[in-house]
Amino acid sequence: MATGAGGATAPRLVPDARPRCADFLSEMGRKPPHLAYVGCRYLPERQGKPMDATYAVSGRFAAGTEALLVKTVGLNRLRRSCCQWDARGHSFKDARGREFSITMTSVETPVAHRAGWATIPRFEIVVETLTEDV
Repeated sequence: MATGAGGATAPRLVPDARPRCADFLSEMGRKPPHLAYVGCRYLPERQGKPMDATYAVSGRFAAGTEALLVKTVGLNRLRRSCCQWDARGHSFKDARGREFSITMTSVETPVAHRAGWATIPRFEIVVETLTEDV
């Protein structure tokens, strides 16, 4: 503790380890090129009071974005299911030990092979963190 004027002991400020709603991937230094930050929502009515950062990338850059996220945060590779491309969620921690989950999905599309991803107009990535224990 620091001693202030008159010998009073002032409390030491400890940085808040909780993330604020923001561009999480950019803050971690793990945001792939061509990935556009769309915004972040705080959802206090949901269990765990999550914050969701949303990103978008055109199909032209989706394969490279997927590959980089697989390498840097352990994203599961996308698979074709029904009428879109998606991957089951994956959890990872940042350098400070905060836990996040990540998913990636395409818009609805008839494209059935990875070779056609460039024709898909948009893929979305959501990075979520909880602000309270569940």
